[in-house]
Amino acid sequence: MKSRLITAMLVITLVLQVPVFAMAEEGKCDDWAMFNHDVSRSCLTTNQAAPPLLVGEAYKATAAIHSSIAMTDRYSVVGSDDMKIYCYDTHSFRIRWSYLTGNKVRSSPTISGEVMVCGSDDGYLYCLNLETGNEVWKFKTGDIVRSSPLVVNGKVYFASRDMKVYCVDIFTGQKVWAFHTGAFVDASPTYNEHNKTILIGSYSKKLYCLNAENGRLTWEFETPSEIFAACSVRNGKVFFGTDGGQFYCLSDDGRQIWKIDVGAHVWATPALVEDKLIIPTGYDKMVRCLYQDTGEEVWNFRTENWNYSSPAIGGKYVFFGSDDQNLYCLHWKTGQLAWKGNLGYIIEASPVIYCEAVYVGTWGGTVQVFQPGPILEVEPQEIDFGIVTHGTTPFRDVIVRNARKDQFQTKLEGKMVTDEKHLSFSATEFFDISNGSEQKIRVTLDPGGLDYGNHQALLKISSNGGEFTMIIRWRIVSPAPPCLNVSPSELNFGFIKRGEEVSKTLTLSFDTDEEVSGIVMGEDRWIDVEPVSFTSINRKFLLKVTLNGSRIPAGNEAQGRIVIATKNDVCQQVSVMVKVETEPRIEISMVIGDNTAFVNGRPVDMDVAPYVTSKGRTMVPIRFISETFGADVKWIADKKEIQINRFDNRVKLWVGRPEMDVNDLIKAIPSPPEIKDGRTMVPFRAIAEAFGADVQWIAETKTVRMVFNP
Repeated sequence: MKSRLITAMLVITLVLQVPVFAMAEEGKCDDWAMFNHDVSRSCLTTNQAAPPLLVGEAYKATAAIHSSIAMTDRYSVVGSDDMKIYCYDTHSFRIRWSYLTGNKVRSSPTISGEVMVCGSDDGYLYCLNLETGNEVWKFKTGDIVRSSPLVVNGKVYFASRDMKVYCVDIFTGQKVWAFHTGAFVDASPTYNEHNKTILIGSYSKKLYCLNAENGRLTWEFETPSEIFAACSVRNGKVFFGTDGGQFYCLSDDGRQIWKIDVGAHVWATPALVEDKLIIPTGYDKMVRCLYQDTGEEVWNFRTENWNYSSPAIGGKYVFFGSDDQNLYCLHWKTGQLAWKGNLGYIIEASPVIYCEAVYVGTWGGTVQVFQPGPILEVEPQEIDFGIVTHGTTPFRDVIVRNARKDQFQTKLEGKMVTDEKHLSFSATEFFDISNGSEQKIRVTLDPGGLDYGNHQALLKISSNGGEFTMIIRWRIVSPAPPCLNVSPSELNFGFIKRGEEVSKTLTLSFDTDEEVSGIVMGEDRWIDVEPVSFTSINRKFLLKVTLNGSRIPAGNEAQGRIVIATKNDVCQQVSVMVKVETEPRIEISMVIGDNTAFVNGRPVDMDVAPYVTSKGRTMVPIRFISETFGADVKWIADKKEIQINRFDNRVKLWVGRPEMDVNDLIKAIPSPPEIKDGRTMVPFRAIAEAFGADVQWIAETKTVRMVFNP
């Protein structure tokens, strides 16, 4: 890579760092022992990391870090512009040793057995003992060594700005062969196992293929401009870019398969995953995903500045740094941004995925570590104590949950703070909340000493999984006389069937001859009350309470509440509990084109009949299917986003987008949601299976059937 002027540099004395995160158990991770992970420079590992990520500082140097880290179970090695090579303990981040070279170290080290090899701008290739940091040997070239070495079969391959590609014996440091390219070489070599060759580009505007054993030229491929970055190899194909913006795919015998113009210089190694490759480019600020076979673009993503960092792929995500000071994490299949973290310094070093963490060096002289963190979820979103009187101490429960549910084990911890002295908590701190677990914290209001009227306070919840601010409201009134009586004081509907509607009557009685008006509020969507407002007639009023069995949450019982309040607080507010039992099993049957669905065998009308798309997918009205599960549906108009929440399941969909978010995991769906007759329609199977239900299609009758057994 060309050297570039560092306009700002943080100079920090090397200090011992306490580990920010606990590392994975020793011996369980895929080594990232060299630049771009492996000899074919695939940038692909079996290690996995996933957002959201917590940021910490693994260690510091005293000048910028352009070098990529080499990591194994015991050793982590990196170079710095302070002229040193550093070795740290992988699991504790404690420094083992540092070795002073004669100039900047921008070559990325390679770990092989009990030694590591790394170049320096002083013109040497160094071989150091990993345990002690002692010099085993050093090999002098005629100029700067920016090339990152490659170790294959006891031989070290690297290049120098003295225009040569070298092969050195790793045990003795003796030269085996050298190949003269006729121009500077900063690129790192790549090994092609298929034909036992070394591939490397040069400022000579050529890609060379050399016999690994003797260094003889097998073939060369000429390009319009210089080649600064390493190529990558897979399945008989060679992929690389040039400083002029050309990107090539060659056969491993040197024939061009395809070529595209990406429009900006390429100083990064392409990452290879499945049938795709991912390549960042420079002044156009782009990262592109291409098909390996054709070069056809799959997706592109724009950053905020130039990109020189090679990608790293592990699991579902690709990570790369940028001159805009961000480390990016994208879904490599779709290019969708999953997460980014601003480090405050330019990132030209290539990230490394080791165990469950991502490591990357910065111009600030730090190596930052990013590890999967917990996800804070708070329920409810706000608290409304409603009408309270002096002498009472109402309370509400707040659920603090770690919503992370994937394989990355995390612990949520944090605290709750408010400036309102009339609010108290059963606990002000929470900790050790594991994935999918939660903690209940009781919030109690003591209104004593507060003036009559409306009040509001903010509850701030901060944690290692995010922050949340909750609004808490209440209204203080003078005590009203207990002039309102409700009969019965509790409504127990007993057992009702799914899809069935059952009604009962509430009688309101008033201890005054004056006319009393008010409102009735059902706090649960499966409870309907008619009418929702009242005016007393001869001291009485009748309310009809109806339970909609198709909306009762999944399970075998549910509880809700009705609140009855009088205008101007003439009488005390009264609450009535509503209880019901129902069938835990939910079965839905629908016929294409028919507005009537059957829930557990009983008919339920839908606003829009289900239909089949051109791709053969059954579309149903989202509100019907979701509310049948007892789920809460929200429509976010500006994003065209549908949110469906039911207990621990959270689903997001977007109109026109063929994907859905199920508990923070992105999944492709065959047909995107769409609007029909003013109603949002979604693929039935995708929603049902997101809730854990089974779906069947009966072609003879054009019937789709879903069964849910909790």
